[in-house]
Amino acid sequence: MKTTLNNPSERKLNHLRDHILAGIIILCFICISSSLTSCKKVREIIEETEKTYVVISDIHLGDSRSTNLSYGWNIQMRDTLCSFLDYLSTNNDWDELIIAGDLMEEWITPPSFPTFATADGTPVSEVEYFGNIIKNNQAVFDKFQKLKDKGHKIVYIPGNHDMQTTSNDFSKYLPGLFDQARTDNVQGMGEYQPDPEIFIEHGHRYDITNAPYAGKAGIDDIPENSVIPPGFFVSKLSTGAVITSAATKTGGITDADDDNIYDFYWRVIGGLFSKDSVMTMCDEMTKKYGYEDYALSTSKLFNNIDKYLEPKDGWGVRCYRNNAYFIPSITQSILSTFFYDECDKMGINILENTELTSHILVWAHTHSPKLIVSNESQKGKVIYLNTGCWIDTRYAGEGNTSTFGKITKNKIGNYEVSLCRFKVEEGEGEVEEISSETLRHYSIGEE
Repeated sequence: MKTTLNNPSERKLNHLRDHILAGIIILCFICISSSLTSCKKVREIIEETEKTYVVISDIHLGDSRSTNLSYGWNIQMRDTLCSFLDYLSTNNDWDELIIAGDLMEEWITPPSFPTFATADGTPVSEVEYFGNIIKNNQAVFDKFQKLKDKGHKIVYIPGNHDMQTTSNDFSKYLPGLFDQARTDNVQGMGEYQPDPEIFIEHGHRYDITNAPYAGKAGIDDIPENSVIPPGFFVSKLSTGAVITSAATKTGGITDADDDNIYDFYWRVIGGLFSKDSVMTMCDEMTKKYGYEDYALSTSKLFNNIDKYLEPKDGWGVRCYRNNAYFIPSITQSILSTFFYDECDKMGINILENTELTSHILVWAHTHSPKLIVSNESQKGKVIYLNTGCWIDTRYAGEGNTSTFGKITKNKIGNYEVSLCRFKVEEGEGEVEEISSETLRHYSIGEE
């Protein structure tokens, strides 16, 4: 009796079945492998970087007097700054470098010194003074030029300490080096949006003592284009000192004190530093002014500065003129000069409650690095970043200097926002990530 195994038809059928089964198995392996490859490619596409922005601020490069007499804010940190720019030159994983204000230091000089002057104290024009600062920091600007020559975009935004710089200054001494993000028709202000979701400015727009002030026009023949605010006089008085104890003297103040908070501010400043006369020689101002001329709300230069609706120089009108997104109370604005978290609160408020459509706001000004997330906005998740500073530790403190922000956008529209610190260890530069947050594309517009 013949068995099935010896049946030729059955053997052919089994052979064909084995081939089909083997083919199916091979096809499955091919599909699985292809699927894994596709997933890997999708992941690579999702994670692929589209653009990376590096933001630094508050460098405060001064003239030769500030270096020779050791009152400048950036003397020791210049070498670290140069190392950082070398690091950026070597590591090309970024696209734009943005300087969010106070690149130059045009305020910090002793009260008796003419502000815009040569090394021997001879008064000069602002553009000449700008050139003196460049010459004193040529090594730094050579590093910036090296980055530019490698094809990187470098953007400059004005701050308060360099609000008197002009486009012509840069054209004369640094032609083509920086893209300048200046506010039209408002000297001393600027902002930059490299992406619709990112808004970058210095932050002094909301500081009553440091926002551009045009209310001096006509006093002592001061022209309308003079923008120096009270903070200039504070900087002159505080040269060589650090505001460390001011915060302890400001407790217990509420919005109800708006009528006297500005004068209280000056009492604190006078107690901390001095009530010396201040030589100007800058911003179309040529005289020496006494304490009663620049301090308090009744002063000659800043009369009614603490009133909201004075048509010429009131705080509300001034905010409107400077294109502010909201008008902080005078108390909040004053307190932000002492308590830096008050400044951070203003930034968060702009993200949460104003017409600003961006989800990421980058500020500087306080020299206090921060990364704060809020989910209270109708826009969804928002991120506030303060980039800190690059001034000497004797003024900023060890933890606040050589910090920067990094914002990376990937191909599907996610944003990675990082606060970082640059350090030089044994001659080698390295980056430490302090904190980081992600803004995902699906959280934008989420309520």
